[in-house]
Amino acid sequence: MTVDRRFELFCSQQSLDVFHPVIHQHQIWHPDPYDVETIHQPARDTYERLGNRIGQDIASDSGRILLLLGEAGAGKTHLMRTFRNQLHEQNKGFFSYMQMTSAVTNYGRYVLRNTIDSFDKPYYQPLGATTGFLKLSNALAEDRQVIRSNELALLQSGDLTKEELLDLLYPAAERVVALERFKGVDLDLVRALRYLQAGRPDINAKVFKLLRCESLTPYDSTMLGGMGPKDQADDPLRMLQSLAYLIQAVTDGALVVCVDQLEDINETRDAGQRFRRAMQTLITLAEVPNVIAIIACLNDFYERLKAHLPKPQLARLELDPDPVKLTAVRTADEIRVIVARRLQTLYESADLFVEADSLYPFPEAIVDHLSGLTTRDILDWCRAQRENSIATQQPP
Repeated sequence: MTVDRRFELFCSQQSLDVFHPVIHQHQIWHPDPYDVETIHQPARDTYERLGNRIGQDIASDSGRILLLLGEAGAGKTHLMRTFRNQLHEQNKGFFSYMQMTSAVTNYGRYVLRNTIDSFDKPYYQPLGATTGFLKLSNALAEDRQVIRSNELALLQSGDLTKEELLDLLYPAAERVVALERFKGVDLDLVRALRYLQAGRPDINAKVFKLLRCESLTPYDSTMLGGMGPKDQADDPLRMLQSLAYLIQAVTDGALVVCVDQLEDINETRDAGQRFRRAMQTLITLAEVPNVIAIIACLNDFYERLKAHLPKPQLARLELDPDPVKLTAVRTADEIRVIVARRLQTLYESADLFVEADSLYPFPEAIVDHLSGLTTRDILDWCRAQRENSIATQQPP
């Protein structure tokens, strides 16, 4: 008897993560081949509207904070992954992602550190390894209004001494910040991004210490032309604001800052105070016109801790746009698409053609059987069924 090639693949060790139910942080930087565009449509629509406001001369008091609330397993982190890669695929800005931790005393510093780490990832993985920071540095370097072509060629030649490098970088940076569209951009940030064009690993490490607002040794400062450390309590937030203004000036794009799993703060005794400080950091940052802040957390956590927020903070979080509640349970139609999309990806990896809505080798009855479960539970059920089929070589 001939065995269906699809079933052989289903029972093989290939793509064992196809039904993995949890999104891990390292996956955020890669496009999701399993995304179902119709799930969480209200959240997607709101995010798109916020993005469309950037660069359209919208009043500066327009809302730029998206609050996403949902149960565990509703797909909040999956949605963040989609938002990030959609923004970068469309070349509309830069996305910073972080998962909150209770071990934070300075939330501005925590957001900055994770933003720098986010920018140091490939900007859009299918197009190559160019990082977000190098992309931003390239955009600045290719701006002929401020950077002359002969300067860029010299900078990238690799033949400059430290003194020649300074003589090239510093006057150019002064020209940049003198332009009106660069208002609010820190001079040292421009210098730092220009240093990246030189491709000097020994200097790049010091540049990233400066960008993270970490302490610099005297030698570090000397290698950076005398730039001093930005290690005061308010420096990280100012660096974030400056970074947002620079993105606006050279790309007309957005800086999207996403804080996920905020409920980890709830593990501390002073949870209310920490929650208030974290929200104030994001609210302050979102005052920059091209910043969008996305806050994703469990609904019951937010309802419990929002009592600690003063009314002005609460209004900034909950008005324009309204909070979006993510539905955790999936309908029968959604389940069909979720499962079929993953099976289709599995089979096409071996050049097997399948119908887009095929559930094979799962029986059609699973749609009703799984109806009303969360996405996480649905995927975990499918994972367990596949593992059993691998062990027994029998259909689920």
